[in-house]
Amino acid sequence: MRPVLLSLLLLPALAGAAAPKTEERFVFQGVERIVAVADVHGDVDALKEVLRLAGLIDAKDRWIGGKAHLVQTGDLPDRGDHTRDAFELLMRLETEARKAGGRVHPLLGNHELMNMRGDLRYVTPGEFASFADQSPTADGPGEPKGLHGHAAAYAADGRYGKWLRTHPAVIRINDTLFLHGGLAPTVPGTTLEEVNRWVWQDLTPGQPPGGAVDPQGPVWFRGYALDDEAKWDAGLTQVLERFGARRMVMGHTPSQDGRLSVRFGGRVIVIDTGLSTHYGRHLAALELRGDRLTALYPEGRVPLLPVPKAAPALAPRSEDGHEVDGPPLDTPSGVFAGSLLTLIFSINIVRPHRTQGAAMHEGCGPQGSAGELRCMCGSLLARLVPGGVELKCRRCHRTQVVPLESASAAEPRRGGAPRGERG
Repeated sequence: MRPVLLSLLLLPALAGAAAPKTEERFVFQGVERIVAVADVHGDVDALKEVLRLAGLIDAKDRWIGGKAHLVQTGDLPDRGDHTRDAFELLMRLETEARKAGGRVHPLLGNHELMNMRGDLRYVTPGEFASFADQSPTADGPGEPKGLHGHAAAYAADGRYGKWLRTHPAVIRINDTLFLHGGLAPTVPGTTLEEVNRWVWQDLTPGQPPGGAVDPQGPVWFRGYALDDEAKWDAGLTQVLERFGARRMVMGHTPSQDGRLSVRFGGRVIVIDTGLSTHYGRHLAALELRGDRLTALYPEGRVPLLPVPKAAPALAPRSEDGHEVDGPPLDTPSGVFAGSLLTLIFSINIVRPHRTQGAAMHEGCGPQGSAGELRCMCGSLLARLVPGGVELKCRRCHRTQVVPLESASAAEPRRGGAPRGERG
């Protein structure tokens, strides 16, 4: 009797140990390289260009990313004619990446969910027509060609609707959350399983409204991307702690200048640069390798985190010694002209000599802690002048001359700039 009793007592524990935790399917650990790409909006060619830029696919669109993880943060459809091609590309790459030890994570954005729920406000005529072969039902007079095929394709048993319903809205890879909009402090639940089920419930008839339609839901919320940081700082801290993350990466809100945006001291990265032709075709992706976050642009790589180290900077002052109003320039980031990029990172930067104020351009504004040199538009040019290096913002036209220490005191950067980081 004793062995039998012991076995019965151990059965629940053994069953619990063998059963995988539901949370694990939305959490991925030990990933060496992650590439995140934001809103595609039917522009499959732009998507392919970015994936090639990131070294994930070859000239024949085949996966060459090895064990890397690709995250597409939602909004593949609408506003472009080639949504179906984008679906097919990622469906195939999912399989190819898995065989190579990597993963492809297409996440749900508000536009995937809108199409599955029958909200077709942003579907283009060409996009409708591309789905025409998905239904034998003929489109009626006055209906766009492909309307019935589109509905069939996004249905629960349709080719793309069935596929989309297997994907979440939020995942965590290592210590970073990836999603379309943002996890507001009001999001229900304490696990990603609960959050994703809250989103999925809007795809089941008869369920109460969930995260796919809630303005504060993870596919709609824009607070971290648009609002003053002070408004959400405490809430962001709480949400990140709740879901065991250090930062959040999101799309959904296109940038004004086609560049990735770092907010909340690096705890929020907004990666929607307007990739599609509809938004200006600003190609970009985010690469994460451990604590190193890098923006990938056609013209090169730009480190985002950690911020390149420089000597402490003083507040800019005019010739009479008074502090100058407005934001100073940010020497570690931005776009530098030609080979001066290497120079800027290799010199020892000392106290600014003078600053000239000018009219502020939209997108330039004060942000960051006191003592930082920052120009928010990220469009810096540099040139050698008799007084040192002159830094100039191409958009807000602010200038600053930074004197150089003697050549013998300057410490050159060992090994030069990494490949692709020269501008």
